[in-house]
Amino acid sequence: MLKYFISVGSDASPKTFRHDLCEVFRLESGVKASLYLAGEALEAENFYEGFLEKTVVVQLVHRAGRQAAEHLRDAVDLTDALKGLDGFFAGVVLGESLMVFRDHVGLVPVYVVGDGVKIVTNIPAEAKAWTTEPKPLEPATVADVLKGKSYKFWRPAYYESNAEELLKRLSDAVKNLCPKNSAVFFSGGLDSVILAKLLDLHGLNPALLTLGVKGSRDFERGEKAATLLGLEAVGITVDLQRVEKTLSTLKPVLGMMSPMDASIAAAMYILSAEAVSLGCSAAVSGQGADELFGGYRKYTTVLESKGYMGLEEALKNDFQALHVFGLPRDFTAVRCGGTYLLTPYLTRKVIEAATSTPAAQKIAVEKGRVVRKKVLREVCRSLGLGELAAVEKKALQYSSGLEKIVRKMV
Repeated sequence: MLKYFISVGSDASPKTFRHDLCEVFRLESGVKASLYLAGEALEAENFYEGFLEKTVVVQLVHRAGRQAAEHLRDAVDLTDALKGLDGFFAGVVLGESLMVFRDHVGLVPVYVVGDGVKIVTNIPAEAKAWTTEPKPLEPATVADVLKGKSYKFWRPAYYESNAEELLKRLSDAVKNLCPKNSAVFFSGGLDSVILAKLLDLHGLNPALLTLGVKGSRDFERGEKAATLLGLEAVGITVDLQRVEKTLSTLKPVLGMMSPMDASIAAAMYILSAEAVSLGCSAAVSGQGADELFGGYRKYTTVLESKGYMGLEEALKNDFQALHVFGLPRDFTAVRCGGTYLLTPYLTRKVIEAATSTPAAQKIAVEKGRVVRKKVLREVCRSLGLGELAAVEKKALQYSSGLEKIVRKMV
């Protein structure tokens, strides 16, 4: 994974990693910017990560790959260029000024910290080394570090949406985003079942990976769901020793984490590493589905106590909070494992479909029973997977058993 660190107006250098390369730039008014790089870049189908001709440092998920990065390098107006770049990315353009940018949802991390001396980095632990509570750049934002100005390049459009439109947009996202032979982080739950089915329908030959401790119900659920899909699931059994080793690898990159964050990060890393061993360069996962479509059990309580207006607000707040650490954690852990992360539920058009869907279509009360992710279950049935549409499961860190392991380590 490529790590970068830029100090503006000082001789500051990285605190958490040793650099392989240092380049010094003179920005407007003679301001000095020092760029430090470490690790290996990656160029794969639909992905580019690197230092492009000494002007652009970027991590970019887009079907144009390197060409998309070159488009940003050559852009006269970076904000306009990013408006039409429907992918996931973050990075820096070094020129007369220092421009920092981040994708529409904040999957890829980039931090700008400091008041007088500015520090820019893509490594969460490095940002934490410079300030106690670092906040990454807001999603859909271009920031001019020298001028202290920022610009938004995307906001979701709203329109009437339904399960049919959502399915079309999800299908298009999978087709446009995912290369052949991608791994799917597969629990047998609703989100991953839909993604696996769409990958298979598009002839993309997905490799389904299910992770858990010995005896985890995810293995049984994953195998049953894979069989109904006509596919095979590869089970990955983890234990205390492997989780300890994984977290020791991730700590210098992600910093200290809560047991919940640590268990999720460990799962992302291990699944990614296993995907590499199977020859996969990309990992497809269901991030965002719970926040967009009302998947968490807590939303039932919100609905009962605050009604649909309160539910809408809770969903909005949780979705907007993803960019702070949840998505950077997952993207970084997957990259450290060796693949890059693909999140079809978080593409622009799917987000628009989700935010245009009324809360009553996300969580409904039917025959006295609360049905979460109602519209996604309709999508699942439309794909001919009625038997799997009613599946209920816990979040990954709980169903896999990883959080119990992590708590034993504390």
